[in-house]
Amino acid sequence: MANLVEGSVEKSLLDLNEVEFYSEEKLIGMGNLRITNKSIVWIKGKSAVENTVQYKLSYYDVILHAISRETDSFPKECIYCQVDENVGSREIRIVPKVASLLDTVYQAICDGSRLNPDFDEDGNVNENCEALDGLACMLGLTSGAERVNSAVGFSS
Repeated sequence: MANLVEGSVEKSLLDLNEVEFYSEEKLIGMGNLRITNKSIVWIKGKSAVENTVQYKLSYYDVILHAISRETDSFPKECIYCQVDENVGSREIRIVPKVASLLDTVYQAICDGSRLNPDFDEDGNVNENCEALDGLACMLGLTSGAERVNSAVGFSS
């Protein structure tokens, strides 16, 4: 995928209508999802009059994103996100009207995340992260961050 970041221009990676948005487990509403090279945006409403940006999440604030197909703890398949806030984290769930679009939404968020890598204090891509080591362990990989970074497109 080509690098879409050109200065301060925000470019769309995916636009999707009829998406439910949940904060914690509370339904905020139905609206439109726009995933860009800089952020994840959810716009409440269907008409031009109703359309107002309700949530704009920077990739730097998204701690975790995953497809959740398990419906015991939440009744719908969704994109599950943990978002970093000053006082802790918040759970966000994104539910497309058509469940088969979950993989498309997830891939667009992955693409946007790759365009916004996490940096350490020295300005280098943060490759030695405990979360990556934990993920590598869960996936049965042996060399921690190095293997996970190569799987997501970062080089050591």
